[in-house]
Parts: sequence; structure tokens; C-alpha cells
Amino acid sequence: GGTCFIIADGTVNQRNGPGTSYDRVGQLSEGQRVQIVGKTVSTSSFVWYKLIDDTWVREDTIRLDGICSNIPDV
Repeated sequence: GGTCFIIADGTVNQRNGPGTSYDRVGQLSEGQRVQIVGKTVSTSSFVWYKLIDDTWVREDTIRLDGICSNIPDV
């Protein structure tokens, strides 16, 4: 393994599940870095990343940093 992080590409909504139909429960500021603990693909074919704080962000709003080749599916 290794540790993988997201870095926000701007203001990024954090949701309580992997999709835009889930409630927004927070926001990340541009450049903010948070550890990833899992990923899933939504019904709309976007990859959503589960963060260490149990929130979710969508792939097109962030960039990856660190060792990200073994992110577990959740």
C-alpha cells in the first residue's frame, strides 16, 4: 500500500455519500489535502473518493497525490 490524498482544485463539495443526490456536508478549500480511504463508481460513471473523515468527493473536482494505485473499492 501507501497513502493517497486528494487535493482540491477549487472549492469542492463534500457529500455524505457517493453522488450529487447525497447531502452536502462540508466544503474543501482550493489546495486542501485530505487522505483517501476508498473509492466507488457512481451510476453516472464518475469515480467518487471516500475521505478519512467519512465524506465523499467527485473525481473531476480534485487531483490525486501520493501512492494511489491501490485505493480499495468500497
